[in-house]
Amino acid sequence: MLDMSRVPVKSKQPPPPRALKLPTISAAAMQALANRATMVSVDEVVFPHAPPVDGARGQPRYPPLSPAAYLRGVTAIATYRAYFFPGAAIQWLSYVLWLQGQAGDLPTSALRDIDVKARTHIARYHMEYQDPASLTEAIGQALAAPAVYAPAPAPDELTDEINEMMVLQSPTFCTHEKWSSFLELQKACANTLGLPTAALHWTTDIWFGLQRVQGVNAKLITLCTTIPRNFGVSASMVDPFLEGLTLGEALAANKIFIVDLHILEGILPEERVRPTDYLKQLCAPIALFYLNKHNVLLPIAIQLYQYSGKRNPVFLPSDPANLWLLAKMYFNCSEAQHHTVLTHMGLGRLLMEGVAVCTQRNLSPSHPLHRLLAPHFRHLMITNAVTVEELLEPGMWMYEFMMLKGAGVQELMRRGKASWRLDLDGVVPRQVAARGVAEPSVLPHYPYRDDATALHAAIERYVRACLEPYYTDETRVAGDWELLQWRRELVRPAQKGGLGLRGVPGDMVAGFTTLDHVVETATAFISAVTVGHAAATLGLYEEAGFVPGYPLVLHGLPPRSKEQTPSTAELLERLPGRCHTWFIMLLWKLFSSPRAPRLADPRHRWLLDPASTEAAARLRKELEELSRKIARRNATVPFPYQWLDPRLALPNCVPRAVVSKKADY
Repeated sequence: MLDMSRVPVKSKQPPPPRALKLPTISAAAMQALANRATMVSVDEVVFPHAPPVDGARGQPRYPPLSPAAYLRGVTAIATYRAYFFPGAAIQWLSYVLWLQGQAGDLPTSALRDIDVKARTHIARYHMEYQDPASLTEAIGQALAAPAVYAPAPAPDELTDEINEMMVLQSPTFCTHEKWSSFLELQKACANTLGLPTAALHWTTDIWFGLQRVQGVNAKLITLCTTIPRNFGVSASMVDPFLEGLTLGEALAANKIFIVDLHILEGILPEERVRPTDYLKQLCAPIALFYLNKHNVLLPIAIQLYQYSGKRNPVFLPSDPANLWLLAKMYFNCSEAQHHTVLTHMGLGRLLMEGVAVCTQRNLSPSHPLHRLLAPHFRHLMITNAVTVEELLEPGMWMYEFMMLKGAGVQELMRRGKASWRLDLDGVVPRQVAARGVAEPSVLPHYPYRDDATALHAAIERYVRACLEPYYTDETRVAGDWELLQWRRELVRPAQKGGLGLRGVPGDMVAGFTTLDHVVETATAFISAVTVGHAAATLGLYEEAGFVPGYPLVLHGLPPRSKEQTPSTAELLERLPGRCHTWFIMLLWKLFSSPRAPRLADPRHRWLLDPASTEAAARLRKELEELSRKIARRNATVPFPYQWLDPRLALPNCVPRAVVSKKADY
């Protein structure tokens, strides 16, 4: 491998003569290919004539490519690179052959991911590989340990990452003024951190339904068999949206679903400190959904509080568009509090910190369960130290930008922990089944369920294979004194120095009595910091980076009647100002860019006996197969769900937190 850092970045070769019969490309693409440091997309090469520009995205709208057409485009790129940089001809020929070998039956989207990542590596490090072996090794390393999953950076590196993003801040954000239009906000996103997927779809009912099955808080959607008594919806209200069915028939046919955020009832946001502060009020909403003939989940009714009455109307899709949109915004704002405080923080990272401390106290470093769990608890305590500070201390980012503040956050965490059970909420298949949505025949498109349950099962098989050699019979489980003390502290009330977990298998006197008990408990903890954390964070920017689509805060009181329809200007007035919007976008961008190794990374294991090593190898093969299955599914749907794809986005542990900063605005 030769270091080309001293070689001119731009080629001195003239444009290729026609006699070479190279593929026809645009002049702009040819100019870009003559620069080693420039990435050129396959679309620019395959389609030499610029297509129409997507008005919303401000980017060319290229037609879709088949995998074969995509490979032809890569071949064209390699051909021109070899012409402009003759010393790299072997490299580019090797690269094309390597990529063709990787293609297999991959869809275009997966093939594009591999190609872009590999060519970015070559362009970024300005290396020319003189033989196929060194090229293959370098690309393999780039794909095995991509930048976002590199070893966790030190705090000063994270500070640099934040500063780099801050440089992107457009002057558009440098003011407390409100936004003049949603289009202006879309353009500001596109010109800085990138346009989130939600920005183009957030007003649609289809997107609102998708958020329940593949959003960052997809643990709430529940099959509805009877309408709650405190939900003021009637058959006459929703029958027009049920495609000829009555409400009773739709309930009997398992076509009605519900999300009930009753856990938020009575929790108050912060009081106004200054007379100029906006009034705020946290809702505890209920939303009803209908699964239509095309298996699309659509909202049909929203009630913003936990009682029925004239001052709490049921909002319907037939209401004026802006009024219905405002009801959806307040519902999402409430769910965003639930997601941030419970799903992401309280019942994810903070609860698992207690487990990590309990493990350190009771299991020796040589204990097999300690060695199994420890790599998954890496960075957890330092991350949580920052998290608690940001949630509870005035002046910190999340404190300033959330509807709930310190006392409200603590109360919601208390309620969430009091209702959490390991044998139900910690076991993904049971949690899904308890909500009545375990079967695809009931809710066909539920990618979170499909991926999370498959991953939980794979982790459970891995845990069992690792522990079986140490616990060959029940007497070994019952006779493990360290294991007994570990379980006792897990279930001991917090007032007596324990963690106070409910639903832990076994009993207080005998502890765990079977290997199944230990496997279930350990699997729940590993799943929480890997599968649970990934599902709750990696899609944050795409779903919540466009602030109106999943707002952390809304200014003003929720609608109490249908007499007045808000204007677009009034909707914009309820959103945070420009500067606050920037900080929320930046926060979600950082949270959705994990800095942790991938699950089953062989470099991050402490249990190294032969049986555990074989179990880890089997787990990696299972994850590879699951990744291919997810890629095939995502290639057939308009909104892919990739946040639990083991190859792309599944960390081995909670990543180190970003450096905490005061909200300086």
